[in-house]
Amino acid sequence: MLEWFRKFGETKASRIFLGVLTLSFVAWGVGGYLMNATATWAVKVGNSEISAEQLDKLYRGRVNQLTQALGRTPTQEELKDNQIAEGVLGEAIARAVLRQQAHELGLLPATKQVQDEIAATPVFHGTDGAFDAKRYRAVLAQAGLSAEQFERETQQDLSTRLLAQLVDVAAITPTAVAPQAALENATLELDVATLDMKNEPTEAPTPAELQQHYELNAKLYQRPETRDVQVLEISRGAISGTVSVPEARIEEEYKTNQQTYALPEKRTVRHILLETEAKAKEVAGKVHSLADFEAQAKAESQDPGNAQNGGLLGNIDEASVVPAFGKAAFALPAGQVSAPVETPYGWHLIWVEKIEPARMPALAEVHDQIRDKITQFETDDAVNKLTEQVDEKIAAGEDLGKVAHEVGLGLRTLPQVSAADNGVDADIRAAAFATDEGEVSAPLQMKDGTAYVQVTHVAEASVPPLAEIKGRVATDWQNLQKQLKLKADAGKVLDAARAQSARPLAEAVKQSGVASVEVSHLEVKDLQSTPAWLHRQLLQVFQLPEGATVPTVMESGGRAYVVKLVSRQLAKPDAKMLQDNATLLHNRLQADLENMVIADMQTKSRISCNQVRLRQVFGSDVDCGY
Repeated sequence: MLEWFRKFGETKASRIFLGVLTLSFVAWGVGGYLMNATATWAVKVGNSEISAEQLDKLYRGRVNQLTQALGRTPTQEELKDNQIAEGVLGEAIARAVLRQQAHELGLLPATKQVQDEIAATPVFHGTDGAFDAKRYRAVLAQAGLSAEQFERETQQDLSTRLLAQLVDVAAITPTAVAPQAALENATLELDVATLDMKNEPTEAPTPAELQQHYELNAKLYQRPETRDVQVLEISRGAISGTVSVPEARIEEEYKTNQQTYALPEKRTVRHILLETEAKAKEVAGKVHSLADFEAQAKAESQDPGNAQNGGLLGNIDEASVVPAFGKAAFALPAGQVSAPVETPYGWHLIWVEKIEPARMPALAEVHDQIRDKITQFETDDAVNKLTEQVDEKIAAGEDLGKVAHEVGLGLRTLPQVSAADNGVDADIRAAAFATDEGEVSAPLQMKDGTAYVQVTHVAEASVPPLAEIKGRVATDWQNLQKQLKLKADAGKVLDAARAQSARPLAEAVKQSGVASVEVSHLEVKDLQSTPAWLHRQLLQVFQLPEGATVPTVMESGGRAYVVKLVSRQLAKPDAKMLQDNATLLHNRLQADLENMVIADMQTKSRISCNQVRLRQVFGSDVDCGY
C-alpha cells in the first residue's frame, strides 16, 4: 500500500497521478511516433527536432490518462501544480537524447527484431488479435508515414532498448522484500469525524470589515493587464481564392513544359523479404508461377506489411523505392522471379506482374494539376508582393489600419486581450504582449500566411474600487467567516481527540461540545478504497502509532476531517505479492538509475527550446531547464 502512498504523496509530478509520468527507456512505445512531425519545432536536441504537434499529442494523451485515472477532468491548476507539461517535455527531450546516444554508440537492432516489434504491436492487430497487414498500412497512412519511415523509427526506438541494457539493475529476489511487502500491503482501520460548513445565513459585514477584507485581499480582485489589438493577416487561402487561371495559360504551360508532366514507367510489383542470400536462393528455387510466389511470400517473407498479401507492393515507379530494388525491378521482365537483390532491409525476391510504359498524358488528365500549379505560383507571387508593400508601409511608420485600407485587406480587432486568453491564437497573443502600445509587431509566420499585430491600447493590471465590487467582497467575507467557524469547530474536536487518545473518537466528539459531527469507520486497503481528501495525508496516517490521532485537520470541499488510526493490520504476502513487490522495487531502482544516466547525457547535449511554440502547446511558459 505504501507504493500507492508514494505516488500520491506531496511531491512533484513524477510521484503523483498514478505515476503516469515516470520515465523509462521504453516509455513511449509505438504511440510516440505515429504522428506527423512536420510542424514548426518546439525543441531542438542536437541535430533533431521535436515539433509542437508531437508535444501537443503527447500532452493531450497524458491529460486523457489522468482523466481516466481520476474519473474526472483534472483542472488547469492541478496540471500546473503537478508539472504535467514539464513531465511531457522532459520525456520528449530524454527520448531524443537517448536516440542520439544509441546512434553514436552504433547500437542497431537486427532486421528481424524490428519486424517482430511491429508484428507484436496491438494497434496493428485485427479482430482476431493477429497482425493485419491492411490495418498496418491504413494506420501508417492516417499518421502520414510510409512503411520505410515507420520501420526506421522503430529501429531507433529499439536502439534505445539496447542502450537500456547497458544500465540494467540486477534482479531482486522475492524473499528480500518480504518485510516491505507485509508493510506496504497493510490494511488501516480509521475512525473519522466529519464536520460540514454551516449553510445558515451569515450576518453582513460592517463597512469597516468590508474595507479591511478588500484591502487585505486586493490581489484577489486584481484585473489582469489587457490590450486592444488590431491584426492584419495576409492569408494564402484568401488570396488563392481570387486567382483565376485562363484556359489559354493552362494550354501554354502544357505545350511548353510537356516533359514536366510525362508519366514514368510504372510496374505492379511483389517481393519476398528474407534474411540471407542463401535463404533467398532456396525460396527462389520453389517459385515457378505467380501462385508459387504468393504462397512463398505468405510463408517466408519477413516484411510484415505485405507478406499476407502475397508480397504485393502495388503500382510503383523506380524513384519511389531504394535504388538497388528499383534497378532490379525495372530491368526484370514480367512474369518471372528475380535473382536475390540486397538492400539495407535484407535480401529480396521480386516478381513483376504488370508493366505500364512511360507516356505523355493528354491535357485533360493533367488539367487540374497544371491549374493548381499556376494558382499556387500566382498566389505565392501575390503574397510576396503584398508582404513587401505592407513591410514598406509599416517601416515608414504608417498605422496598421491605414496600411490595411491601402492594400485592400481586412483588419481584425481584438479588444481587451489578456495574456491568458485562450480564445486568441497563442502567437498573436505573444506578439501583442511583446509589442509596445502604438507599435506594430514583426511579421508572424502563421499556418496560412503572415500576420501583423498592432497594440492600440494597454489597460494595466488594476484593482477595481470597492464600490464597484462591493457585493462580491461581501460574499467572500461571509464565506470566510464560515470557513473560520469550520476551522474553529474542527480544532475543538481535534484537541478533544488528542487529549483523550485512549477513548473512542465518538466520545471525544461529545466532549468537544461541537454539534452535528458525523463519526464513521473507514477501512483503507488500497487507493481505490481511499477517499480523495485523504490521499495527500495517507502516508502521514500510515506512520502513526495505533490509537493516535492525525495532528492536523484535513479540509476539502467545505468539509473538515479529524482522523484517528484505530489499528494497522500487516499483510501476509503470498508468492505473487512478493514477486510483485520485488518487481516494483526493481523498477523503481531501474528508473532512478536511468534518470541519472539520462541527466548525464542531457548535460552533454545541445538543447534549445522555442517558448512561443511551447506556449502554443501548453498554454503558458514551461521551464525547459536549458
